[in-house]
Amino acid sequence: MYIFESPTRRRSRSRTQDGGQVTILLVGVVLAAAVAIVGLALIAQAMVDRTRARTAADAVALAAAVDELAASEVTDWYQERGAAVSRDGNRALASVGDSRAAAWATTDRTESLRTPALVAIMARANQLLATTIEPEQWDEFAIALSLADAARFRAVAPELGLCERAVLGHQSGRRTFALC
Repeated sequence: MYIFESPTRRRSRSRTQDGGQVTILLVGVVLAAAVAIVGLALIAQAMVDRTRARTAADAVALAAAVDELAASEVTDWYQERGAAVSRDGNRALASVGDSRAAAWATTDRTESLRTPALVAIMARANQLLATTIEPEQWDEFAIALSLADAARFRAVAPELGLCERAVLGHQSGRRTFALC
């Protein structure tokens, strides 16, 4: 037993006593990283499955709009590759992969074409005008308003990126605003 230990001997002894703690910490970090990688891989695979389902549904719906025989061939092709595809006229529903990510598509024209951009523009117009303006008709890039609503809407239309346009065969009592 030493009465006086040199400083280097004390340091070397304390390092060897802490060596096991660092190993445990390192194992914990590696395990956490492995769990994170597995989680990200599962999320990425679900995203890929969703994209494949969307592609399958779009392809089948478009083929159905063109030709019934082509739609059957495209449906069979996707089903051979593991996609579950069902059709009802011009509508298609597809699901793909272990996550069973699903998507649908149609070539049928909807009654109201409320594009997200126009819905957002109308919501902002209602905020700016502190009133509710309800379009009488929606189109992909335009809205039709009553004459009373059009008079109020003109004040904010340029700020929102909408221009009033003349429409041939214009129905009386309506004004049309379209994306500029």
